[in-house]
Amino acid sequence: MAQDLRGSHVGGWGIEEYLGNGFSAVVLSATKRDSRGAIKIIDPEMIERNGFDRQLARINREKLLVGHTHPNLVKILDSGHCEKTGYLFVVMELLEPLTLGEVRCKLPRTRIGPVICQLASAARFLEELGLVHRDIKPENTHISSDFMAVKLLDLGVVYPPQESSAPSAGTHDSFVGTARYSPPEFLRRQEENSPKGWRAVTFYQLGATLFDLITGAPIFDDVREPPARLYEAIKDDVPLIDPTDNDVEPWLVDLARRCLIKDWRIREQLVTWEHFSGPRPAPESSEEIRSRIRARSRSDSPSSRVRSHSPSGRTSRRMFEDLFRNMGTMIRGVCQKGDEFPPIEIHPDYATNGLTIRMRCGPLPEKELLGILELEFKLLPLGQEVNDVRVLARVHLLPTGSQGISSPCEELDEIFVGDVSSMEFRELMDVFVHASLESAQGAGDPIGNSVQLVPNWR
Repeated sequence: MAQDLRGSHVGGWGIEEYLGNGFSAVVLSATKRDSRGAIKIIDPEMIERNGFDRQLARINREKLLVGHTHPNLVKILDSGHCEKTGYLFVVMELLEPLTLGEVRCKLPRTRIGPVICQLASAARFLEELGLVHRDIKPENTHISSDFMAVKLLDLGVVYPPQESSAPSAGTHDSFVGTARYSPPEFLRRQEENSPKGWRAVTFYQLGATLFDLITGAPIFDDVREPPARLYEAIKDDVPLIDPTDNDVEPWLVDLARRCLIKDWRIREQLVTWEHFSGPRPAPESSEEIRSRIRARSRSDSPSSRVRSHSPSGRTSRRMFEDLFRNMGTMIRGVCQKGDEFPPIEIHPDYATNGLTIRMRCGPLPEKELLGILELEFKLLPLGQEVNDVRVLARVHLLPTGSQGISSPCEELDEIFVGDVSSMEFRELMDVFVHASLESAQGAGDPIGNSVQLVPNWR
């Protein structure tokens, strides 16, 4: 096709040099008046196999992006059906021929975060236009030779999600996408055809791309053949990333793990667009809070200030017992970092739909803790993985001698959704429990009723 097309015109674009080809099209450099770009001409055999109307619909979806630009999305200049030659074509900006797939082993570790951030930004931009890419992978990502900028390529498979339970167009008799980088629900053609369902597909493909960059090898590279082995691995096997084997930032490892969760509903709950922007630092460290707690302990007399605040699937018992042991160890660990906390007690309350953990300490007048500080955490499982939970919490100051919270109807606030064995959650709890202690200091000893506290930790 490239030899036959050179020197001709398609859609008013003068065809020049061959640049490359994919499964369904040839790409050549082309000029039209003062513009120069890369023209992608669809293989007529592909059109005959899939149908003209279907291919034209894809071309027209790419045409929707003309005039909509994003720094990390390849710019579409023109597209359509050339009546003179009969070809369907798309013209995009001309880029140097280098993809992320070609440099996955060479990419500096410090560039992994910025690269995945830029790629996610492009995918989010498409979502805001009512489109989803469906085939995000390293080979569909252009990267500059200095590794500073990426652009998402191959917009021929973009799709406009609809609020419907019907599967996406074109995924029954032929697969739109790349199996290796696709989540189980998409591979089985069982994706939920809604913005939320497609966002979960996008997150998985971003996570699979991130896996490549972290490990330096394509995801599921050890099960290439036969295809049945690959499909079984995508369905059942969790790709492992050992952070001790590389020097990548821990938040990237955690993000890849979240994105590659098999169940799309859990994946969509555990990942947000903001997760791709970098680690979410606490506005204040636990050490800063602890230093204020120590300063209070050195004061001559307890403060007389009193503050009150207004209330703001079945899982096995064994799973909850394991979860309680892990959480109890972690809570004790963060409370014993210094000498700010008085001795603590931790008790579980098992239920059919979740686990409640109550942590108590006090009173201890020398630390200005005149009542009993109680932190209540409710852990609701998100799936079969023991550590993937939704964590709700509330903090109360109880009267001395009290046996429990007197107002159980008060709502708990969500403080975390994700893996409670992660470093991110441990750091969050370190801040939360110390902020809770600080909020109780100087609040006096409640008389009769407990006082709900609002820790200043976010």
